[in-house]
Amino acid sequence: MKITLRLLSAFIAAVIIASVIPFTASAKDGIIMDGIVAYYDGANNSNGKQDLNASIWRDLSGNGYHFSVETDENTKWTENAFHVDKKRTYFNENVRSVANAKQYTIEMAFGELEYYGTDWLTLVASDNDEFSMFIRVQDGLDDLEYKYNDNNRDRPIAKNGRDLVSNSTLTVTFDIDEPICKIYIDGELVSSGVPVEINIADTLFFGHENPKRSWSGDVYSFRFYDRVLSDAEIKHNCLVDDDKYRSGKPYTPEVVDTGAAEVTEREHIDYNIGDVITVVDFSDPEMFSKMIKAEPQRCTLEMDDSGAVKVTVTGPQPYFYVPIDETNSFDGDKFTTLIFNYKTGGGFEDNVAEIYFSTKYSEVYFTDNHITFYIDAADDFTDLEVNMRDDDNDTWHHEIRMIRVDFASYDAEPGQELYIRSLKARYDDPNSTTDAVTDPKPETTEATVTDKENNDSTAEVTSPATDTDKARTTGADNTGNSSKTGIIIGVIAAVAVIAAVCVVLFLKKKNKKADPQ
Repeated sequence: MKITLRLLSAFIAAVIIASVIPFTASAKDGIIMDGIVAYYDGANNSNGKQDLNASIWRDLSGNGYHFSVETDENTKWTENAFHVDKKRTYFNENVRSVANAKQYTIEMAFGELEYYGTDWLTLVASDNDEFSMFIRVQDGLDDLEYKYNDNNRDRPIAKNGRDLVSNSTLTVTFDIDEPICKIYIDGELVSSGVPVEINIADTLFFGHENPKRSWSGDVYSFRFYDRVLSDAEIKHNCLVDDDKYRSGKPYTPEVVDTGAAEVTEREHIDYNIGDVITVVDFSDPEMFSKMIKAEPQRCTLEMDDSGAVKVTVTGPQPYFYVPIDETNSFDGDKFTTLIFNYKTGGGFEDNVAEIYFSTKYSEVYFTDNHITFYIDAADDFTDLEVNMRDDDNDTWHHEIRMIRVDFASYDAEPGQELYIRSLKARYDDPNSTTDAVTDPKPETTEATVTDKENNDSTAEVTSPATDTDKARTTGADNTGNSSKTGIIIGVIAAVAVIAAVCVVLFLKKKNKKADPQ
């Protein structure tokens, strides 16, 4: 009997060893490397050493998806982690493709965390909020949630979120073909959901500066896979995390073969006031595919022979996203005027429109960042300028990360068409208090308006359309001229009344002199 038990024990041990050996053989530190797209080790930020002054967190996957980190006295490197303190940090743009794929695994290894947010604790998210791993703490809740595009549908949710995440390895797996999405904590399944759509994240970052969403603590590792890891593989990675980061054992960073890829920084250009850059060329098929992937609402998109994207209204309040990523993002502190090249069709009528946007360091959700402007019907392509500092609540700052155009805020009839050919941005003087003018003959227009106020004959010559355009450009309504006319009439009436009173007093005084009694 004892021999049988020993044989059974030996067999079980052999099975366990056999199941573990293939996982550890693919990487020096034991992490599963099969299918890994990006790997960030908090104790080995520079591939072979832990540089406490590093401004780049190097990718150890071999793909070269390194990204920049900004440190200060609170957000900084430690001996085995990147310590986050109420601050947002963006991953390499290429990592986003993992989160938007049909199958993936994302692992996040954390140390002890302190939570400050009052509504949500944003762990990893996108600017457009189409990818969000967070803890909901509003209204006394404590729910760990993973939002993947389909918003309030069947997402995985786990109770006691703060305790689950702190000093743990959090893993999320996603498979749209099953369909199934799972959340694991330290290798144990805590929740699952049934996704109906893949993600459409526009960026990917961790941490948050907003007091309603912030937290502080050590980040040990991030790992992104282009496949779904098995339960055994997930548990294995968690054991490696425990041994490396949480055991107290000394760890010596080792060099991992990352190939020839290096950090690629965007070209630095010294722009001058008046410079205009092309943000998006909508004739680019790649840009068009991104617009489709971002799911336009209550409108359809199609490429047009005119080299523009044709937007057709299908319902009220239609909108679409303008593709913005690391390749075409720009500095909102410099480029404050957007220029849309567009025309309309399908009986499109003048309309109130809005632009929603997010920025790299925005402290509010993008739906709170918006500005209202006007779109006039135009038979031919024309430039529409929008001053993004005009009544924007001082939020158009830093790197612009996302733009959404709500091009018909009201009275959007199905069939109306908008053709948009390009989006440009102009570097305007931040100290200028006057609107930038592109009309080569502005003085004539201004003189006409001035004469209109003082000369009745000139007023008859002035086109009413000019007054309407001017009112829309300045954000005013069309009551300005009528108000001025009312004031003039009022002044004339007041003068007449005063004159009449004076005449009465004069006559009365004269009568008294003629009849002294």
